Amino acid sequence: MPVLEDRALMEALKSKKISNVYYLYGAEPAFTLAALKKINMRVDTGSFDEFNRITFDGDRLSVEALAEHCETLPMMAPQKLLLVRDLNADKLTESSLTQLLEVILNIPDTSVLVFCCTVFDPGEKKVSAKNKKLIDAVKKAGIVCRFDPKDANTICRALCERAAKQYIRLEIDTAQMLIERCGSNYSTLLNEVDKLCAYVQEGEITKQDILLCCTPSAEAGAFTLAKQLLLSQYGAALETLDKLFYLKQPPASITAALSMAFADIYRAKVAIAAKKNTDEVASDFSYPKNRLFAVRNAYRDANRFSLSQIHACIDALYRADRSIKSSKADNRLILEQMIGEIAQMMRSERNSWTK
Repeated sequence: MPVLEDRALMEALKSKKISNVYYLYGAEPAFTLAALKKINMRVDTGSFDEFNRITFDGDRLSVEALAEHCETLPMMAPQKLLLVRDLNADKLTESSLTQLLEVILNIPDTSVLVFCCTVFDPGEKKVSAKNKKLIDAVKKAGIVCRFDPKDANTICRALCERAAKQYIRLEIDTAQMLIERCGSNYSTLLNEVDKLCAYVQEGEITKQDILLCCTPSAEAGAFTLAKQLLLSQYGAALETLDKLFYLKQPPASITAALSMAFADIYRAKVAIAAKKNTDEVASDFSYPKNRLFAVRNAYRDANRFSLSQIHACIDALYRADRSIKSSKADNRLILEQMIGEIAQMMRSERNSWTK
């Protein structure tokens, strides 16, 4: 069977078409788990779930035990479900891998074998030899499906539908703000929508509710910090940094997110000068669908700043990042010093303009 896109897989499961082997993986565990739930619902294990639904931990997988369960008939039911979670085939010996491939290629009709990866990701392009053998075997015997991040519009609609199921209204532009504040991880966003629904209880979720209830992600906080630095709002920048430390964000994660934010703004700045649009930038720099909003936001803000301002901030950030990763100095002090250096460079630049 071919590799299916996630929508095709979900449509197939709606029509109760069940394969005997599945390999589910990708960057969006919430969608992966949703597909696993559908498969669980479609497999008819009768009333003996404790005998006919068996889960294996990929890190401690006994291929011999899995093979035995696959070959054994289900107890008083048409089928049995065997779930293997987060298996990294690289950890298997050659003999165990060979046995596992034989199990997959000779799976009986009474067994449904599902490999579900929500923590371990074999990758999209650079897949190791052993994991490729495993995936290729599933392709021959069943269905492989990779769940990639969705674009912002798709996520917004899904969040609005999630709220609607709880009889709460969530508008698209408000959902977009939630993504910008909390990041694009779908599992996190679902939890935030549930939290907001519990908070408002009825009516509509507003942008003010999001500001009040939802914790900003490291990426969102770093983008806010980047804008504050470029706008010379150093007091506000120190407050944002304080919030990030309060949320126990690792200093290296703060500098990484800051680097991403400044890269977005820099790319937008030079792209505008080259008369390139947002779609071209997203394509040229391989932005994932769930970060397209970052390109649009960077285009919106880029004209406020000069290239020299952006260069000065990136230079100070580079030195701070090196210090965090190579010295024993207090990380918070390093980042506060970075803000002070940027403030001094910005003042020097403004003074040079007035002369």
